[in-house]
Amino acid sequence: MATNGAPGGTQGIVEALTSISNESLEGAPPPSQAFVDWLHGQASTTKPDDLHHTLGFQQNQAAIGNHRHNGKDSLTIIPPSDAFALTDLGPSPATSDIVAAVNKLNAMARTYLGSA
Repeated sequence: MATNGAPGGTQGIVEALTSISNESLEGAPPPSQAFVDWLHGQASTTKPDDLHHTLGFQQNQAAIGNHRHNGKDSLTIIPPSDAFALTDLGPSPATSDIVAAVNKLNAMARTYLGSA
């Protein structure tokens, strides 16, 4: 695949671009939209330090913006069988109910997130 004669092909272009200083760009015209689109299309999305990531469930993927940790649109943190809502306590919970709820949350955190 031709890369406009750049040494090192696509990798050479990327390395050349990353070595450009901000000062040398002052007053320079912006790159063409076609070049920006091409460069964006070359971006890696699989390594932890990549600037772009695909959406999904894997370690180096980003979650969608409205994910709910329900196992369908993202990973499940707390299985539904163990989940509860603080609204289950009612409008005026007793202190002992609040303490019990906090203890339950702490236990779930230790179970699902690991001990600190």
